[in-house]
Amino acid sequence: DRSGIDATVNLDADNVANSTLNVTLDGQAVNTGHPGDKDFNAEVEGPKFLNTVEFPSITFTTTSIDVTGANTAVINGDLSLSGQTPPFSLDATLNRAADNPMSGKPMLGVSATGTLDRTTWGGNGLAGPIGTEVAIEVEAEFILSE
Repeated sequence: DRSGIDATVNLDADNVANSTLNVTLDGQAVNTGHPGDKDFNAEVEGPKFLNTVEFPSITFTTTSIDVTGANTAVINGDLSLSGQTPPFSLDATLNRAADNPMSGKPMLGVSATGTLDRTTWGGNGLAGPIGTEVAIEVEAEFILSE
């Protein structure tokens, strides 16, 4: 589901290290898929975990890109969550760059992964009984806008 996601890539194809990525997520669009009587989405949105009730937007802004291979890079940036903005990095792979078969516009397919310690962003709820490492997995397609 793409609702609540706004992402923009400014690509410098000649020098990928000069490119930028800006992402804003609606932190209150959490869908844990957790069944049952308890509203686990609200629990995750609360101050014990994401605190998106007080800080509804989650943002990532590129500070640098380190090209590591022909189709790989580390995207470094500032991740704002719960009113905290520590640095965060994603290992990214360009899966494909081609014209979209429907629109004919250029597009990029990208995968990225990273791991964060939620306590760095103030998500201390149940730290100990529940692990603090959170895996981030991104699968994205970007189409050239005019």
